[in-house]
Amino acid sequence: MKKLTFFSCIAALGLLAACGDKKNNPIPTPPTDFSLTYMEMQERVSNAGSILYLHGNFGDSSATSKVKIGNTVYEGSEVEIPMPQGKILSWTRTLIKLGINVDANHDGGHGNVSVLSGDKETNKRILNVWHGTLTYYYPSGGSLEEQVDMDVYLRADNKPPSQTVLLINPESSFSSISKATYKVGGQGTSTYVDGCTNTMIIHWDNASGIIPLYEPYTTRTNETENFQVKLKFTDLGFHITSLKVHKFKASKSTQSGSTCGNAYTNAPQDFHLTNMVSDLQRPVLTFSNNTSTIKSGSLEITQQPNHAGLIYNAGQVPDLHAKITWNDIVAKYL
Repeated sequence: MKKLTFFSCIAALGLLAACGDKKNNPIPTPPTDFSLTYMEMQERVSNAGSILYLHGNFGDSSATSKVKIGNTVYEGSEVEIPMPQGKILSWTRTLIKLGINVDANHDGGHGNVSVLSGDKETNKRILNVWHGTLTYYYPSGGSLEEQVDMDVYLRADNKPPSQTVLLINPESSFSSISKATYKVGGQGTSTYVDGCTNTMIIHWDNASGIIPLYEPYTTRTNETENFQVKLKFTDLGFHITSLKVHKFKASKSTQSGSTCGNAYTNAPQDFHLTNMVSDLQRPVLTFSNNTSTIKSGSLEITQQPNHAGLIYNAGQVPDLHAKITWNDIVAKYL
C-alpha cells in the first residue's frame, strides 16, 4: 500500500469508546513507538459511512498496514479516498483516519481496536456502544398526547487517552441505525364562556410510524418528516447540541362541540406532529459516578402550552409541559 496523504487535525473532542478486553488473549505490551493512544468517532448517516480517528504512534504506512475492529480488518487504498468506504483513508505517524462502513450493531463497528503493521500490533482500545431510548412526551389536555421514542445508538472511546494527544473534536450524530417511533392520538374537551357557554372537543385519530435518522447537515424544515441530531463527546458524556423531530400529516384532527347550545362538527384536518426543535434546551447524557453508564435524566422542552387549540377561560389553561426523559443506558463494554 502506498503511503497515504496527510490528513490534518485540530480542535478538541470526539465520539467513541474504550476499555480493556478480558475475553481475548492479551498481546505483548507494544513498544512506545508503536501504540494506540485514543480514538474519536464521527458518525455519518449517509451510505458513505462514518469516520474513526485513531491517535497514537504508528510510524510510516506500508502494504501491511491495517486497522482491526473486532474480527474485521480494514486495509488501505492505493490512492487517497475522500469519503469513507470501509478503508483506511489516510495514515500519518500520529493519526489514522479510518472509514467505517458498518453501523454500531455489526462486527467492524464496535469492540476491540488495534493497529497492525508487519508483525507488530498495538495495544487494544475499545470502541464502545450505548443503546437506549430518549422519550419525548407532549400532553395537550384530556387524553391528547404526542410521544416520540428515539431509539438511539452512540459510539465512543470513553476511556482517558494513555498520553497527551491533540484531539480533532469532530461534531457527530447518533449512529445511522437510530430511529424515532412516534404515536399521536386522544381526545380533549374544554368549556368556556363567551357571551354564552361553549364546549369544544378536539379528537386526534390514533396514528403511529417510524422516522429514520437523517444527516444533520441538511435542511429538512419543509420535508415530510425529520429526525436529526448533532452532538459532541467529552469525558463527561454526550452533549446534544441540536435535536429536531417532526412529521407532517401524522394524523387527522376533528373539532366538534357546541356554541350557545348549537352543536357542530368540523371536517377533519391534517394534524402535524409537533416540530420539536431542541437547540436551546439541550440534553446532556452524562456518565454516572466515573462509570461507563449514562445516568437517567429529563429535560423540560419549551413548547406551545395548548398545542391542541382548546379554548379555556382565563386562568383555566392546564399546566402542560413537554419533556424528554431517558433511563440509565449501560455501555456494551464495561
